[in-house]
Amino acid sequence: MKDVAGKDAGKVEDLLLDHRGHVGYAVVSFGGFLGIGDKLFAVPWDAVVLEGANRTVYIDVKKETLEKSPSFASEKWPDTNDRDWAQGVKKAWSDASITATVKTKLAGTSPSTLLKVNVDTTNGIVQLNGSVDTDKTRQRATELARQVDGVRRVVNNLKVEG
Repeated sequence: MKDVAGKDAGKVEDLLLDHRGHVGYAVVSFGGFLGIGDKLFAVPWDAVVLEGANRTVYIDVKKETLEKSPSFASEKWPDTNDRDWAQGVKKAWSDASITATVKTKLAGTSPSTLLKVNVDTTNGIVQLNGSVDTDKTRQRATELARQVDGVRRVVNNLKVEG
């Protein structure tokens, strides 16, 4: 598993199903990453970006997110039907979920865009940095980001290089 900068960020240990029987969470161990010990974290599936071509999992993980997110020991897994627990996880990972969804939307429009656009979300405010090929692509990136649930505002710092 990689962080958005492409550095090793941890390991996907397992998957947890949600109350409907769908994959709801990736169970991730971060080891010594960001100074976090050998705890396990349930990362909401919508905060995960899968790159099929390279068989790589990306997560926009920040130390603050891990500090806010409920963790658990390998011998005491959480009950995914516990609404309070699920809400705590969702709240802690909301910015990462927004980032992952925006990246997925951008990649679906223009696969090369994902590699050139950095998406960062803080408190629902999405910042787009990097370069795109045309002004139309730049404007489309803003439109796509605004469509994502939880986005309060989009700051488009993209440069047109073509």
